[in-house]
Amino acid sequence: MSPDCPEDLLPQVRAELALSQAALAALLGVHQVTTVGRWERGEIAVRQPRVLCLALERLRRERRMEPPDTLTQLRALEARLDIPALAFVLETSPLTLRRWLSGGLRIWHPRIVALALEEVAHRLGRESWAA
Repeated sequence: MSPDCPEDLLPQVRAELALSQAALAALLGVHQVTTVGRWERGEIAVRQPRVLCLALERLRRERRMEPPDTLTQLRALEARLDIPALAFVLETSPLTLRRWLSGGLRIWHPRIVALALEEVAHRLGRESWAA
C-alpha cells in the first residue's frame, strides 16, 4: 500500500467497525472474500490504494455519524411513544432502549436500527399500524 494508506489501516478499520475480513469485503464490494486477508498479509497488492483508503475513510465516517443520527431518531420517537411501547414495536427490551438513549450501550447495527426507526416514524404518521 502507499505511504498515504499504511498496511495496518485495513485491520484497524475492521476492528473499529467490528467486521470480519469477509464482511469488509462485502461492504467494499470485493468479490473474493479472501482478498481483504491477502491485502492485509501483503500477499497481493492493492491496485488502487488511494481509492481503497478513501473507501475505508468513508466507512469510518459513516459509522461515526450514524449513531448520533440513530440516537436523535430514538429520542424523537421516545417523545411520541413511551419506552415500553417503543420497545414492543422494536421487539427489544425497555432496558436496552434506555441504555441506547443514555449512551451506555453501543448500537451494534446502527444502519439497521436507523432503518427500523424510520419505518416506525413513518407508521406513526399513519392512523393505522397496518402496512
